Amino acid sequence: MGTYNQSLAHDYLNGHVLDNHHRLILDGLLARFGVSVGGRVIEIGAGSGRYTEALLARGLEVTVIEPDVELLERLRRRLGDRPELTIRDVTVADCGDAFADAHLICGFHVLHHLSKRELGALRAKLDQCANDVHRTFNGWFFLEPNPVNPLYPLQITLSRAMRWREERGIWTNDYAILSRDGHAVPRLGNVGLFPPRPWVARLPEGLLRSGAVLSRHRSPIHCYTVYGEVSSRG
Repeated sequence: MGTYNQSLAHDYLNGHVLDNHHRLILDGLLARFGVSVGGRVIEIGAGSGRYTEALLARGLEVTVIEPDVELLERLRRRLGDRPELTIRDVTVADCGDAFADAHLICGFHVLHHLSKRELGALRAKLDQCANDVHRTFNGWFFLEPNPVNPLYPLQITLSRAMRWREERGIWTNDYAILSRDGHAVPRLGNVGLFPPRPWVARLPEGLLRSGAVLSRHRSPIHCYTVYGEVSSRG
């Protein structure tokens, strides 16, 4: 799993995604995968824990996979005392049996940082989970930047800490690697009209709810694209 060129400079990773818009987005995804309070979740690439915090707020037991040393330290300072959280400082390829009893595997803004080899290692882990008849595996999803949203190139260009070499996977990574047949991109749809910002709380509730509904249409106005597969045995 790739790490940031300047982890400490990525201050936006310290933010919170507990505004109502992002709560609704996360709740909708968890409901789609049949995961509720007490469910066991693996989060790939937790960073400093902004989405981890949101998962814990939903009453889930979370194991995070985060190899970046600096971000890992931020995560431990932020959430390290939570008993329902397990932190693994390894890559996907080296995480051993960490996936063994998970109901759901997910990640947020991490897929585009993975190399082709790492995406292949992730697919192998997903296959292990899906093929284990002795467990309940509901599936997996990753919430990623929407590649047709014109604001992402602008954000990368104008943000001091962001680098094109770190973010270019938004457009260049081949997520078909993660599909069951290795050909079709496992795209569930687009979601989200606003980034996680304090001012989002002042917006009309109806607008927040409408933007939190997963849409199958490719649209430049949505912030996020969701890739994933719902298990037939979930």
